[in-house]
Amino acid sequence: MFRTRDFILLFTAIAFLVSAIGVTVFIQGNASQSVARSNAALQQQLAAVGVEDYQAVIATRDGLDRSQRVAQMRSKISQATDLRAPEPEVLAVTEPELATTTEGEVAKPAGLDQCAGYAPYLGFWDARNLAVTESEGAILVTRSEVLPTGSSTHTTLLQLPKRVTPAPDQSCISSDVIGIANDGSLIRNDELGLYSVFSSDTRIGYALDGFAIYGTGDAPVDQCGGRVQGGQYRYELQPAGEFIISCFAAAPVRLP
Repeated sequence: MFRTRDFILLFTAIAFLVSAIGVTVFIQGNASQSVARSNAALQQQLAAVGVEDYQAVIATRDGLDRSQRVAQMRSKISQATDLRAPEPEVLAVTEPELATTTEGEVAKPAGLDQCAGYAPYLGFWDARNLAVTESEGAILVTRSEVLPTGSSTHTTLLQLPKRVTPAPDQSCISSDVIGIANDGSLIRNDELGLYSVFSSDTRIGYALDGFAIYGTGDAPVDQCGGRVQGGQYRYELQPAGEFIISCFAAAPVRLP
């Protein structure tokens, strides 16, 4: 049985739905009218200012094909100013010229009698606990070691002949090492500046040919860099020299 309450609810829902539809139709009608009025006003404004239709026009060169346009472009480029960056200036580097022999080999340093097989000394030389002494006409380079028992041993590493006068023929220099210093270290021929602080009264060591080497002096020397002093031949450093000696006054011994 249909109750009054249900009838009222159904009527209310139908009334609400009809009202919503009516409001929607009214709003859409007003919006359409507004759009129409806007379009009409815009058309009137355009007509008032006299707006014309515009068309895109592509500019072309009538009567010129592609090859002719390329030729015309090349002609303009050739007549234009050269805008390329200037080439960088190349500075000539002058290398020091080395004196060479007729066979193309680098010549020996001036004033130095260098052997054909000259090479730097690459052997191992331990100068610790070394002593340089004269004994029975020889110069000995020995190493002293203390054993755990408290006793000491002496090992001879090198023996140089003790000479007084130079040999008839000089000998060339085969290595950069030309002698032994007083402390047992090696003397290299290019270390003139290291030992030039000593005077000609100080013996700095012995050359490998057995002659003593003394500090800087002002007395004239021979072609090897030595002279006779007190009846004995010895080498003396020269302040204007480049090497300690220029040659051996006698045959040198070889380092181990």
